[in-house]
Amino acid sequence: MDNFDNIALKIENLRVYYKVYKGVLKVLDGINIEVMKGERVALVGETGCGKTTTLKSVMGILAKNAILTSGKITVMGEKILEVDEERIFQKRPKGVAMVFQDPTAALNPVFTIGEQLDLVVRYAAGVTTNVKEHAINALKLARLPDASRIYTNYPFQLSGGMRQRVCIAMALAANPNIILADEPTTNLDVTIQDQVLKLLKRLSTEKELAMILVTHSLGVARETCDRIYVMYAGTIVEYASSEHIFKNPLHPYTQRLIASIPRLTGEGIAEGIKGRIPDYLNPPKGCRFAPRCEFATEKCFNSKPPLYEVEKGHFVACFLYEKKSEVTHPNADNS
Repeated sequence: MDNFDNIALKIENLRVYYKVYKGVLKVLDGINIEVMKGERVALVGETGCGKTTTLKSVMGILAKNAILTSGKITVMGEKILEVDEERIFQKRPKGVAMVFQDPTAALNPVFTIGEQLDLVVRYAAGVTTNVKEHAINALKLARLPDASRIYTNYPFQLSGGMRQRVCIAMALAANPNIILADEPTTNLDVTIQDQVLKLLKRLSTEKELAMILVTHSLGVARETCDRIYVMYAGTIVEYASSEHIFKNPLHPYTQRLIASIPRLTGEGIAEGIKGRIPDYLNPPKGCRFAPRCEFATEKCFNSKPPLYEVEKGHFVACFLYEKKSEVTHPNADNS
């Protein structure tokens, strides 16, 4: 993508490790992601592959045991993170809001919805007059019925779906350019999930908000987002438009993920992917999917594949496509 003025969020060569009792967990291994203004991007992959860590890196809310070893993050043209020769420049991003996975944990049970929203309006949006009005308008934008009453309620007085909508309202109250949604429908039933996803999609379209949606559901990603980044064990293995990912999945991991989706046609039981994600204490030297890949060669175990552009806008990190494309991602890091 060449139009840098149109990029809302750019993550370059991001590496994040965690210091634990047994050693250092090498989680994110050179992540590169671009989100254009007004674009909806899905970040999909198995549990534990680093999706939430990526979002927390953007927000600057990583745990104290996190170690940033390299990377650069730019939001709306402003640099918010840069790691250079062990020197770390970092500041909280403006114009970015996050919807967390568990609304019960995200909301303080001892304060009313209104008290919590007022803080967001005052300090995140910078509004000092008509604060209550702005807060109630945010609740209305999130399609909450009787917003004035909900403003006075405590979190425990609301259902799970309503609490998640409150979290979306809090994100909107900050007047963001970018929303980071971390599996926002995990604890909701199917009908409420659909409502929340349609709400996020509609708000993104109406307000021209860029969005990263973290999910492990390819179906959700396909219906909600313009492009999909497939993540495996802290690396981006493939990305393209949602249409191309499903029409022509290239990486063996993406192919197995799609093959694992249950079908309603009764064509047998979908098979899972054999094996498990690698131990981050001692991850594979080369491609992290190699131990589970039926096509892996010696090169795969010893060298990390760059992102090859096999067709326009469709990148895949796999040596199977080395001869099919001479073009690699401009931020690809082979180390």
